[in-house]
Amino acid sequence: MNLRLIYAYPIKISQNSTLAAGFGLGFLNKTLDGTQLKYENQLITDPSGEYSLHSEFKPAIDFGFVYQSPKLKIGTSSTHITNSDKNATFYNVPRHFYLFGSYKIKLNNNLELEPSFFVKSCKVITQYEANSNLIISEKYWLGISYRHKVSMNFLAGMNLNKNIKLAYAYDFDTGKINAYSSGSHEIMIIMAFNKNEKADFYLKTPRLFN
Repeated sequence: MNLRLIYAYPIKISQNSTLAAGFGLGFLNKTLDGTQLKYENQLITDPSGEYSLHSEFKPAIDFGFVYQSPKLKIGTSSTHITNSDKNATFYNVPRHFYLFGSYKIKLNNNLELEPSFFVKSCKVITQYEANSNLIISEKYWLGISYRHKVSMNFLAGMNLNKNIKLAYAYDFDTGKINAYSSGSHEIMIIMAFNKNEKADFYLKTPRLFN
């Protein structure tokens, strides 16, 4: 179980662009049922093995920046910033780094195409993603993404109003675990708050950590 509260504060740096800093605080709970594990040698007790039901709660602290203009968005962030890769375990998730960017291309009065990229790394493993969203009438969007040698992702969503978005995503594995997984589902509610109701510009999404 992963629970986080994320806050982003935007600073207006020009008429149509902002630089935002985001901070996330929460916890991660991971459980492993060692009674369901089968060891190759049943006669020897592995000192590092897990033989019972074990669960741990770990704090999660995240931080990031994003620059956003009407067409361009680029940002970087880090999750689990207090955890080094040297102390990583099944329960202790190591520090991750993220880099992402996108650019909107206007096709006509009702359609916009938004290609984007996403890179994430924990030093040991680095993953690359290429994405593309089709935005319809500035209210609905359809998307597809490819994570190199890992999965395909399909996305659909809509703006409920100017500050709330609702989206659904289906992730289909294309890597080695394809034979053991039927994919995963994700439902997202994205909210943005503008403290100044008279402001003529607001940050459309506070989501910095993916």
